[in-house]
Amino acid sequence: MQQFSLVLLFFLITFILATNAKKKNVLFLAVDDLRPELNVYGFDFIKSPNIDALASKSMLFERAYCQIAVCSPSRASLLTGRRPDTNHVWLIVADEYWRTVPNATNATTIPQYFKENGYISIGMGKLFHPGPPSGNDDEEYSWSSEGLPYFHAGQNGSIAKNAAWYDFDQPDNYLQDVLWADHGWQLGEHNEWCKHTNFEDATRVPFILHVPGVTDNGMKTDALVELVDIFPSLTELAGIDVPPMCTENSAKSIACVEGSSVAPLLKNPTMEWKKASFSQYPRPISGLKQIPGKPPFAGNEHGENVMGYTMRVDKYRFTEWYKFDRDTSKPNFTDTWGTELYDHSAASTFFNDENVNLAYKPEMKETVEELRKMLQAGWRHALPPNNRY
Repeated sequence: MQQFSLVLLFFLITFILATNAKKKNVLFLAVDDLRPELNVYGFDFIKSPNIDALASKSMLFERAYCQIAVCSPSRASLLTGRRPDTNHVWLIVADEYWRTVPNATNATTIPQYFKENGYISIGMGKLFHPGPPSGNDDEEYSWSSEGLPYFHAGQNGSIAKNAAWYDFDQPDNYLQDVLWADHGWQLGEHNEWCKHTNFEDATRVPFILHVPGVTDNGMKTDALVELVDIFPSLTELAGIDVPPMCTENSAKSIACVEGSSVAPLLKNPTMEWKKASFSQYPRPISGLKQIPGKPPFAGNEHGENVMGYTMRVDKYRFTEWYKFDRDTSKPNFTDTWGTELYDHSAASTFFNDENVNLAYKPEMKETVEELRKMLQAGWRHALPPNNRY
């Protein structure tokens, strides 16, 4: 277990450097496939000294969640501040680049937005999912072009030392979004060795934010936060204009977000915050058997026509599966293919989380109906009080 946790630490480093000395710089560290099974999260058998050191002077978010547990869609969601259904990106496939999909959004990315606000954006490694799903690291739009090529993962150290980012000294005043993961990973739970589910182990991620002069003594919060919150958070903490909250029909807006800045939590970690976090995952990818009582899965080019939407609230995880129209990015709430309800009111038990589905127990009927209404109302109705519609 300990060795495996180290193997999964594939880092991306991004510097977003201010050209104005009064602006704050940003150091962005991303990790692939890392669930919050770290010493600082209470797992003392994991040796993570550098992450622990960072957390000791940062805000540690105990309950942070990705919006979809697979690399390319999760990273696209985080870096645009928009959710998978808005981006029309749910899988890792060449024709799901959010700028070129049918009915594509006009989304701005985090490094692009900082670049357009007077910053130099440079980086290396896996930030976007590499290759066609990201338009080759979104290189045309997101990164500064003045002799500062993006450094790609897999190149050897001698080449890395010639890359532009290598020559920059570590800035004295920086923010570290130091650290986040694109999603978790199941290490045998639910008989899975993968990420591609809506379970807690796949959707919950580490999120550690260092703000010099604010978090230096270390802080924690159990507020429900989401990776789409990173975009507005970094802009507010860097002192540049925060993109507005996207409206219902804002897919073509150049700069808007579907998350909330976590900056208020740095002042009051226990304040009232989001009612829920939201994630999703499509089925079937391939090879799933016909569900009893339902017709066979109809074929389509991507193989998914049912979408599972999951919602994490204080006490429960509630998931429901609906027939999904990928052309409109909308579920059919009247065509339900499955319901799941898991109790999180008690402390987690190793290899015993989310194994008992309570959704069909008669005594849970009222709870299921209440959570179903909340899930179908969507993320806009679960925002913090200052953002709530």
